[in-house]
Amino acid sequence: MKFALIDDHQMVREGFKALIEEEDPDWQVTFEASSYNECLHNIDDVDCCVIDISLPDRNGLEVAQLIGEKLPCAKRIILSMYEEKSYIQRALDLSVDAYLSKRDAADELITAIHAIAKNQLFLSPSINTHFLKPQKTDSVLDKLTPRELEIFKLLAQGFNAKQVSQVIDIMPKTAHVHRASIMNKLNLTSQIQVTKLALEKGVILIDEIG
Repeated sequence: MKFALIDDHQMVREGFKALIEEEDPDWQVTFEASSYNECLHNIDDVDCCVIDISLPDRNGLEVAQLIGEKLPCAKRIILSMYEEKSYIQRALDLSVDAYLSKRDAADELITAIHAIAKNQLFLSPSINTHFLKPQKTDSVLDKLTPRELEIFKLLAQGFNAKQVSQVIDIMPKTAHVHRASIMNKLNLTSQIQVTKLALEKGVILIDEIG
């Protein structure tokens, strides 16, 4: 089995690499990265990815989503210091294979790998089991088109309409029109309300707010 380690701390990667390669002679770490950007351009042909949720350029769940699109057969393990419902729910919505509390990861990583190799979902024992049942997307956000949902997330992160236009390469006037439509559909009147709703629905995580 070939592994990818995505963590911005080299010592952490070295520790997990030692754990993995000592467990089984057929297990080998073949790819390491410290950021989303490195994964975007370089990751290829691995069976299991161990992903830290906190990366310098993007959230680790965005890396998990990227890998799910590029390597749909690869298993994905999230390592996180966060045990709040919104983080875990978002990971489950992405169909990750394991979510480990970072404080327990050194003890649980190998157990998790064996579990997901059998197509079993693995969550750290410290995580409440009611997270095992993914919730449906709230109907209030179903009012938004895919483009509006993309812009809603950027607005919630703190981008203004002009910045949104630059990020997704649309005209500033178009971004303002989308913003007005979003605010109207969701009955929102301020940036704070946008961010609060996005956090409540798990669209963004607290460390994604600029």
